[in-house]
Amino acid sequence: MYTINSTSNKTSSIISEVITDLKSLSQNNNFSKQQLASISEKIEKLISVLDNTTISDSHEFQKLFNAKNKIIELSNSLVENLERGDDLEASNTKAILAVWIDNFLLHNELIQFKFNEIVQKDSLDNHSYKDHNNSDLIHQQDDNLDFSDSIQGTISKAAAESFKQKLPSYLAQLPLGICIATGEDLVFQFANEKYLEIIDKDISIIGKKVSDTLIDIDSQLIFNAIKNVYDTGEVYIANEVLVKLERYGQFKNAYFDLVCEPLRELDNSISGVVVICTEVTEIASSRRALEESELKFRQIIDRSPVAKTILRGPEFKVELANKRMLDFFWRRTLEEVQGRPFLELFPELESQVFPQRLLQVYSTGIAHSENNALAYVDSSDGRKEYIFDYEYAPLLDENKKVDGILISAYDVTDRVRSEQALKVSEDRFKSIASVMQQFIWTATPKGQLDYFNEAIYEFSGKTEEDLLTNGWLSIVHPDDRDENIKLWLQSINTGKDFIFEHRFRKSNGDYRWQLSRAVAQRDDQGTILQWVGTSTDIHDQIKFQETLEDLVDARTKDLSILNIELQSSNQDLESFAYISSHDLQEPLRKIQTFINIILDSDYENLSDRGKSYFLRVESAAARMKNLITDLLTYSRTSAVDKDFEKVNLQELLEEIEGDFIETLEDKNGNITVESMPIVSGVSFQLSQLFVNLISNSIKFARDGVPPQIKISSKILSGSEINIPNLYTNQKYVEITLQDNGIGFSQEYASKIFEVFQRLHAKGTYDGTGIGLAICKKIVDKHHGLIAASSVPGEGATFTILLPLEL
Repeated sequence: MYTINSTSNKTSSIISEVITDLKSLSQNNNFSKQQLASISEKIEKLISVLDNTTISDSHEFQKLFNAKNKIIELSNSLVENLERGDDLEASNTKAILAVWIDNFLLHNELIQFKFNEIVQKDSLDNHSYKDHNNSDLIHQQDDNLDFSDSIQGTISKAAAESFKQKLPSYLAQLPLGICIATGEDLVFQFANEKYLEIIDKDISIIGKKVSDTLIDIDSQLIFNAIKNVYDTGEVYIANEVLVKLERYGQFKNAYFDLVCEPLRELDNSISGVVVICTEVTEIASSRRALEESELKFRQIIDRSPVAKTILRGPEFKVELANKRMLDFFWRRTLEEVQGRPFLELFPELESQVFPQRLLQVYSTGIAHSENNALAYVDSSDGRKEYIFDYEYAPLLDENKKVDGILISAYDVTDRVRSEQALKVSEDRFKSIASVMQQFIWTATPKGQLDYFNEAIYEFSGKTEEDLLTNGWLSIVHPDDRDENIKLWLQSINTGKDFIFEHRFRKSNGDYRWQLSRAVAQRDDQGTILQWVGTSTDIHDQIKFQETLEDLVDARTKDLSILNIELQSSNQDLESFAYISSHDLQEPLRKIQTFINIILDSDYENLSDRGKSYFLRVESAAARMKNLITDLLTYSRTSAVDKDFEKVNLQELLEEIEGDFIETLEDKNGNITVESMPIVSGVSFQLSQLFVNLISNSIKFARDGVPPQIKISSKILSGSEINIPNLYTNQKYVEITLQDNGIGFSQEYASKIFEVFQRLHAKGTYDGTGIGLAICKKIVDKHHGLIAASSVPGEGATFTILLPLEL
């Protein structure tokens, strides 16, 4: 039985006052420092009143006591947040504090509910207790006299029953989700409207298992936590728990602060679990979005090639520094500097201008930047000097007050040192240039000429003021100025070298040709620092070139006349070819005709000597006919020009092979032709090429050895062949014709392609000595190459290179 000391009116007054304030704070979520102090004081007072009663031994009171401690702890933390101005942390603390206030209110309601149950039971059994005169009960009544008096004086059975009936209504009005599940299977016994709204269910879940009802939860972690509370009696508290719930037909992520406590009976046994949940999705999502935004901001700073750091508060404590700042300027680790005052880390800066600049930005909120600032920074590796461009930018809180400074620093030490070195070099350069006879001048990166050496002043008769004020174009010939300006602007815009031939006016009014060149001078980053130019007198060369051009024109006219004469000579050769093909062949045909008549009718009447002479005449006439035919072929090979077409070498060789069937059968030989490509060429000339080569191989076959001729090909690029006369970006076909004939000595490999060249006596092998020369000429006309290789007695190989396309 629970007993409350003190007067009922006093206890009720305190409870009512505290509960009213707590409900107001929980619903409005509006916590001021004064309200927090007041509510903490009242809660402590309420607990002290209840602590002097037998109710303090109950589990509900212990939970109420724990909730009180948590509320006071969070209240103190919130006061610190508000004093520090940390709005983000204050917002999070407020949300958690609201949950614990609701938890406190819930346990107070449960205490009142159980208290009234006992009051009702005591009222019903009071008469029975007196009749039996139970000594224990009497003793208990003696110990709890104040309680009995209070109960009998203030609470009736009807009031207790009314409170019991109203408890579900009280729980339903609380701004947090509450459900009670009982039994080992955790069956829903109660769920308020807020809880049903959270899980998007209706009152029909009462009497159903939690595990069956919440099948839409993405994981079973929460159910497992509830089951563990029932099994062990340990309270489960978690903040911002991510749960995937099915709401309005869609699965959505939500965040909750959860408190799961065991529901105990009077005998301290666990009969179920009370689940209290408050949705904090908006707060959690906002905080996570802010954290992500801050993380991205920090990543941007950390990855920046510019050194950056963030200093917070009037002490300028280091909050963040990127790798460039840490490694290059400070030469320290983040652990060494984070959270420490900036000037405590770098006391050497006290004697420099930077502390004053920081205070100026912090107090005024106006950014400050400076170029080519000099600083000395100490570290474990000693003191180093830096020249850098920097900016101090104020960081504002949500109230537009400065609470930090973002420092950006860009090292320009090398650039400044380069500029200083360039200045020294420039002074030395001007000193040397002043005594040179060649014209030397410089210009700014934008193309404005700012220096001329003495030679220009002497040549033009202009003063330094004239050229710098009126411009250098004043000495350029009027006809050259437009082009001069155009090319100069192109160089300024592109950074490419300026090269131009133009005329400068001398002090006596004469113009002389100059070759002007200008080159951009750059720093290590490629930025143009200035232009350096020279102008060289080329007047005499120009005049010599003009004279030379006159001579070339005259020589060109002479060559034109010679070309006309050459064309006339070519026409004469063509006429000769015509005569060779008609006029010379006609009497030869008559000679051969008469020889045949004499051989047919009077050959037997001739003496042996006459027969010998006559046969020699017949042989000479035949050779004469072959010679005229070969000469005519050779001439026609030169005449054909640009009559190229697609020629299928496979088909062409098959036709040629048919022409040699009888000859090969007589000698028991054969021709093997592998796959051949299509090339650009003159069909009848390529046919003549292969006919001559095949005839040559048959003619020079070894005695008693059947001629074997193999023709193959492969495609190569000009770069693979690596021969100077061939184009590297052209595709070629390499054709190889190989025989097993008598061969020849390799020293004659090039001689055999010359006209009338023979390696054997006339009587040994037939021929005019023109066949291979015709082959070479055909290949030349097709922009290819032909070569031969051989070993005497082992046959010969002819290699032909022809472009696939022309």
